[in-house]
Amino acid sequence: MWKNIVQQHEDADRIIFVGDYFDAPWEKRQLGSFGVEELANFNEILKFKFNRSDQVVLLFGNHDYHYLPGLQTSGCSGFQLQMRPLISRVLQKAINRNAIKWVHQEDGYLFSHAGVTQKWMALAGVEDVEEINGLDAEKFDYNSEYDFSGYGQSEYQTPIWVRPDSLIANRYDGCMQVVGHTPQQNGIESVDGVHFIDGLSKGQYLMILNGVPHRMQINLETVEI
Repeated sequence: MWKNIVQQHEDADRIIFVGDYFDAPWEKRQLGSFGVEELANFNEILKFKFNRSDQVVLLFGNHDYHYLPGLQTSGCSGFQLQMRPLISRVLQKAINRNAIKWVHQEDGYLFSHAGVTQKWMALAGVEDVEEINGLDAEKFDYNSEYDFSGYGQSEYQTPIWVRPDSLIANRYDGCMQVVGHTPQQNGIESVDGVHFIDGLSKGQYLMILNGVPHRMQINLETVEI
């Protein structure tokens, strides 16, 4: 689907992917080969990034995090143990070429997979969001010590795991935030300075034009899945 969207916006200043390139829904994982297809798709995304380095931004999601090489993490739902060596290798290639990061700030907007809270920033020891991309990967692991929900419902949770209610209650408010991670009932929604854009399943994506966000719709019957 991403190919259909970017074809319509070839001249965009920035094209931002907010993570979760792996771990399809259960019904698709049952097909058996879907992990291989995800890997092939991510390689195409990487090629797109390498060909348009400054135009394309790739961010980490929680379903990418647990494949990072060298991390001791149990993984979240959908983790594909058999695919870990292959996915880790391609993620390391992206890291080596500075092709993927945790957050992106531009023109009064902060983009991340799940959102940035003030309490997590204090816990991580950063005062400015520009410092976040310089943190070690371990700083983004799920904060089980502060989260008794097991779901991410804590204001101390990381930018790849915090849930909407906790984000809104304690969000970093130096700019508008744009996040994915948690699908909303009606697709893309905007609440208290946060745009929740996990809407591709409904054919929706966000376009920011002259600083103003617009919810866009693509015809799902014509897209390449």
